[in-house]
Amino acid sequence: MELDTSHYPPPMVAMLMARGAELLPLQWHLNPSRAAKGNLDELTDDQRLFGVSQLADEPMGAAVRALLYLWNGWPAEAEMYAELAEERERTYVVALCKRQVGDPAGAKERFQGIADHPVFRPLAEYAIKTIGLSTARALKRLREVIAFGEQWEPHAFTDVYEQARDGQLDPAGEKIVRQLQRREFELLFQFCMAGAVGEALTARRAAPPKQSLPVRPRTPSRAPRRTPAKSSSVKTTHLLDPVSVGVGVHVLCPKCNHKLVFPETTRGCAGKCDQCGIAFLVPQR
Repeated sequence: MELDTSHYPPPMVAMLMARGAELLPLQWHLNPSRAAKGNLDELTDDQRLFGVSQLADEPMGAAVRALLYLWNGWPAEAEMYAELAEERERTYVVALCKRQVGDPAGAKERFQGIADHPVFRPLAEYAIKTIGLSTARALKRLREVIAFGEQWEPHAFTDVYEQARDGQLDPAGEKIVRQLQRREFELLFQFCMAGAVGEALTARRAAPPKQSLPVRPRTPSRAPRRTPAKSSSVKTTHLLDPVSVGVGVHVLCPKCNHKLVFPETTRGCAGKCDQCGIAFLVPQR
């Protein structure tokens, strides 16, 4: 995936990585992740799933849940949660579900209701770059349509997707279609997630810039001050002091962005912010 998962809370990262790191096949619902669905069914608390005390836009949050179900191979559940989203995102998610299950007419009918979307332009740029000099006639035609309109064309891609699903493209061409499908999901997911939490993901958990401290010139007449040796035993409970230790799992609090350092042995375990008190999972390696 091209999503930077460091911008997402651990429960959501687990949902995104449940399918592994390999490029998924065309039809995600043919090999669904039951474990991810079970975890998502139990995560009814938005605070745990989204890592915020309160959603800024609950309909966008519903769209995020719908996309997580779709990604893990459960289009029916995705459509159910999409009904709670705003009209444009609801239409988009349902169109993706229809395309996944082999209903191109239903997908095109939904796409007809989306005149434009913020993910169309970056998706078009990605498609032109990814298709490149592919010799597949369907992909070359798709690239020409996108380049001419300078915009993503969901109807044309639906036709190409159907050809790939029917085995009319060679393995290289099918791989490109799978890459385009994954990137479309990633862009839409990132857009909906940013709307749900109410701020840009890149700024939401970005580490504060380090401030350089002024260096005092050393007086020649004085001998350098010796720092007393620290005890080799460091008392640790749930949190390490980053100044005194400098090693471990560096984590930004998902609520207040306070920088924390946990011992390596706490990966996958519950951690707690010593500033705001919120509990969360320390990321796995």
